[in-house]
Amino acid sequence: MSSLPDDAPQPLDHGEAYQRCMRELRKPYPDYTCAQLYATLSMEETLRDVVAQVAELARQITLASRC
Repeated sequence: MSSLPDDAPQPLDHGEAYQRCMRELRKPYPDYTCAQLYATLSMEETLRDVVAQVAELARQITLASRC
């Protein structure tokens, strides 16, 4: 398997998509397409976090109900 080229995009840190979206929207002439992309990535990240939390809660409920 080949490695990524040096100019390949790097993954965003947790919460970075939201920050970039807000930074873009604060510009005098925002690029709304770019802001929308970051907003979509932020929404996906948030949904993944919620799904993980619900799964953990379901696991804890299942364990507690066995006692």
